[in-house]
Amino acid sequence: AGIAADAVDVVIGGGAHRPAYPDEVVRLLGTQWAGRLRVTCHDARSSDLVDLGLTPAGTQLLVDPLVAAAGLRIAYGQVEPHEFAGFTGGRKSILPAVAGEASILANHSIANLSHPRARPGVLAGNPIHEDMLAAARLAHLDFIVNVVLGGGLQPLALAAGDPDAAHARLVDFV
Repeated sequence: AGIAADAVDVVIGGGAHRPAYPDEVVRLLGTQWAGRLRVTCHDARSSDLVDLGLTPAGTQLLVDPLVAAAGLRIAYGQVEPHEFAGFTGGRKSILPAVAGEASILANHSIANLSHPRARPGVLAGNPIHEDMLAAARLAHLDFIVNVVLGGGLQPLALAAGDPDAAHARLVDFV
């Protein structure tokens, strides 16, 4: 019973940033898992991104084909204040992490970035956060495991489960 390691795809979502180097993948997953799981670094400029439709804000959500085709989407991440999305973690595992460049640019538009609610620690009324949240729902993000880290990268709090509820618990903690 269970799922074989070779049946699991790990998509490292770096948004529009450079892909992870092999040594970074090993640091993220550990030697044992980096060698056993199918690991792909998302490419926001790839020609095979899958269109999942529009968010209520009108952002066309293009995502990594492995994420779009997955039977179960589990995201791992960290929650900390973010300069314009309010906080990292949770919904950011879809947009921008595994989204297409056009989707990221729409979400990170000048209008959104200059919005008075697009600030660290602010989620209510933050158009960037709200668009990311809608994208996570549109992509059917099933489950998250998020952590808050302290000095020396020691975990201070962990939440897992429903993407909205688990993220909210850690936002409250921070």
